[in-house]
Amino acid sequence: MREFSHELQEKTEETDDAKSKAHFARRELTEAMEEAEMAKACASTMELRLQAVLKEIEAAVASERLALEAVKAIQRSERRREGAGEGRPAGEKTGEGAALGVGWFARY
Repeated sequence: MREFSHELQEKTEETDDAKSKAHFARRELTEAMEEAEMAKACASTMELRLQAVLKEIEAAVASERLALEAVKAIQRSERRREGAGEGRPAGEKTGEGAALGVGWFARY
């Protein structure tokens, strides 16, 4: 009977130990799942931020193209004015700002 009592006690301790380990494993699994959800949320946020930055880059490139086209149009207009002003007397301006020109835009 004593052996049975001792064996029962051992098995009870083993069962309690297994329950404790299972509880610990469940808790770690829950924590890992929460961390994974948090990582997914962070990744989603970063994806949205990346998309916003890409849109800003696209807008900047489009703006740059428009600015360059405007500069080219001004330069063409300036060349036309200079060409049309060849028959004018010396020192006569061909239009407001013509003395300064817009050639400095071409550097950018």
